[in-house]
Amino acid sequence: SFTPFGQKMKEMGLSVYALDVRGFGAWQTTQGTEDLQFADTLADISAISGFIRKREGGVPLFLLGESM
Repeated sequence: SFTPFGQKMKEMGLSVYALDVRGFGAWQTTQGTEDLQFADTLADISAISGFIRKREGGVPLFLLGESM
């Protein structure tokens, strides 16, 4: 649902990353990973944020999502 937004941001020269929250997206295709796991999801967000900060330097980082 965020593909057009992400494409527009990329056209504007911004870096865009996408994360499948546990229990959604590709997580639904593997047996045993289709359930929501909030603590692990928070750890995933923390890890990917660290990766992005290292990769992109000191630029502002924004997290965008929608209600589940």
